[in-house]
Order: sequence, then structure tokens, then C-alpha cells
Amino acid sequence: MCEQSDAQLIHDNIKWPKNFDQKGIISVRKDTSFPPFNNLKEAKMTVSAQLVTEEFDPEGILFWKFYCDPSDLHRVKRYLIERNCEIEEAFVGYIPKREILVPNHVKNAARKLIVELNKIPTVDNVYTNIM
Repeated sequence: MCEQSDAQLIHDNIKWPKNFDQKGIISVRKDTSFPPFNNLKEAKMTVSAQLVTEEFDPEGILFWKFYCDPSDLHRVKRYLIERNCEIEEAFVGYIPKREILVPNHVKNAARKLIVELNKIPTVDNVYTNIM
């Protein structure tokens, strides 16, 4: 799978900086009845985030995701709480610098592999750039 899609298995932090950026990531449930921001552009400028996206979770609930420098994570989180945002999660994670598009059958095989890896007690997180 890796050879066919120009992907690489990464371990021991050897290639993290080359393939992933470390970001502060905050997920905020988008309250449509009383939104703290009118749109994504206003949210990004007001909070001073590097990127703000709208995404649906697996249950179909709409979220705003705020991406920031890891050192700004707590500042951005505090600001969002002050604006009465419902913080679902806030953490430092890895974002792929380059996304790899693969056929659905390969994507499904990769998802199954990630599920199995996450079952291993010594595995904390699995990051991928397969889209």
C-alpha cells in the first residue's frame, strides 16, 4: 500500500518534521441558534487562528476546527470559552503537510489498519495523510 501511493511508514520521530506540522487543534461545536461568530473568516481573525474549518463529526454534528501554533493553544481555548463556545476537545496534534489520495479500497484497508493499531495499549495516536 505504501509503495503504490508514495506513502511512508514513520517511526521513532525520524520523519515527523518532514511530513507533519505540529498544531494546536480545538474543536468547537457550532451552535446555530447563537453562533459566537458570523462566519469562518470572522472566527479566524477574531481568535488569531492560523486556520478555521467547518467539519462534520461521525454523528453529523457540525464543528468548527481552529488550528493554531501549539504555544497558542491555551490562549485560543480561553478566548473561545470567554465567547461561550462549547469546546469539544483541545489538543496538540500532527497535520499532514501533503495529503495522499488513494482509491477507496486502499483507504478502507488503511482505516482497518489504524483501528487495529489503536487497539494496542502502547500506541497513543496514529496519524496519517491518506485522504
